[in-house]
Amino acid sequence: MGINRNLGTDTIIIRGRPDWHIGTINRQGQYVKLIYARKCSCIKNGKADLFCSLCKGKGLRFSFQTDLEVLEENSLHYEDGYIYPNWIPISSVKKVQKHVHDFEGGNIFYDIESQDSSKIKLVDNGLLPKEHEPIKVTYKYSLRGTTVNENSRHSGTSYLLYTLATEVDTTKDDSNPLDIYGDVLSVSRIYNKTQDITYICKRFFKQIIEVESEITSFSIQYIGAGTACTLTINKTTNRLITVCTGAPENDLDVDLTAYPTIADLMDYFDTLEGGYTIVSIGDENYPTLSLKAVSNINIKTAVYNVKLSVPYPLSNDILEVDYTYMLPIKAIVKGVQLKNALEKFSEDIKLGDVTITLNGSFFIGMGDLFTVLSSIEKGQSVIKRGVDTFDELPAFDVTEIIDAIEDEDGNVYTSSNYSLIEYNNIVWIGSTKPAQGKKYTINYLYRPTYQIYKMQNQDINLADKRYPHRAYARLVNKTSVRELEVVST
Repeated sequence: MGINRNLGTDTIIIRGRPDWHIGTINRQGQYVKLIYARKCSCIKNGKADLFCSLCKGKGLRFSFQTDLEVLEENSLHYEDGYIYPNWIPISSVKKVQKHVHDFEGGNIFYDIESQDSSKIKLVDNGLLPKEHEPIKVTYKYSLRGTTVNENSRHSGTSYLLYTLATEVDTTKDDSNPLDIYGDVLSVSRIYNKTQDITYICKRFFKQIIEVESEITSFSIQYIGAGTACTLTINKTTNRLITVCTGAPENDLDVDLTAYPTIADLMDYFDTLEGGYTIVSIGDENYPTLSLKAVSNINIKTAVYNVKLSVPYPLSNDILEVDYTYMLPIKAIVKGVQLKNALEKFSEDIKLGDVTITLNGSFFIGMGDLFTVLSSIEKGQSVIKRGVDTFDELPAFDVTEIIDAIEDEDGNVYTSSNYSLIEYNNIVWIGSTKPAQGKKYTINYLYRPTYQIYKMQNQDINLADKRYPHRAYARLVNKTSVRELEVVST
């Protein structure tokens, strides 16, 4: 997660130190979510494919930078060849060197024997640096956090889990009044210890994980002598029934209450003497009565995947959730001083909304996004209902829909008819929703997101130090993909 374990200070003050600037950012900055952009391969002649499944017609795809590079740090080390860099966890090491004057033979570069998340081991070739000799280490450390066996928050009435490790303590007293969270990056395991159920992750967005409400339990196909065969699962009578035309000896009429779990049902299927190919696919610990109802499904000419409804975690259930995440970073965001006719600037400044200044270890460029997490604005839009199950809102990071939604015919929709996923998609649930092509009005809260359109030249000095980055940005919907083209001169 990028922990700085260097608690000491230098005894000699050196002017122009970039760590002074970074210290100011960490103390005075505000939390932002930084998202990196890359152009989508669908772009042709400067235009994105409106039907691209990857970028959805935006021309850009986004991800997080999880590793930061530290240049030539004077790291703590001992004569046994072990080095302990300031920032952990260490993700990779680029070089370890000792600066030596040319007339003494030039710089010495050390071979690396091994590394782990907290230390580096040099190859002992008899020339290891002495403890008092300064060495320079260039390495990367990770901002990616890992959590295992977390009992994530859950309401007991939905399939949404709210992660705990992503929460930011903004007041130093274990409180988060501004609801600032990091983002889940990956999910490896979701286990309900109380119900003995392993969930499948459907998707994750921001600090939220959504689990699948139904999964495939087993596949079944009739391979007997009958000319046709149908499958019915009756939830009223709790029976699994097959009817085989021309081969009544292959008919099944299974009382599901006699087999408490899918594993028990699979054991029964194993006793059948031919006629069916049945393959278990999912977790066999689920109750058999959770199988979804079907009626007269053809299982003669094609394999059919039988699904079951997954019970959502109850409020008192104990969960074990394993995932990785990234917390927000600190940056200084402020308004741009606009150019007027009598002023002279060393470079062109386009009309912009804000500037952002952040740690020089981040690599940022045109098209990247950042969301100011401490600011919440109210938005209102008129949306035209699309053909998909979701519609996209104009703000990038929508946090809440604050009013009932009303369409052009006066129909009103409440939170039971929709939900928010990803950053700005409203997903319609069930059949109660505006008709395709109908317009509806929506009021919502969002966090302002800006897009970088111009970088300021980075300050450097003769020591090759990396100073903070500074860039100009506009609200995300004010910048076009064409403006982000790098022009060669």
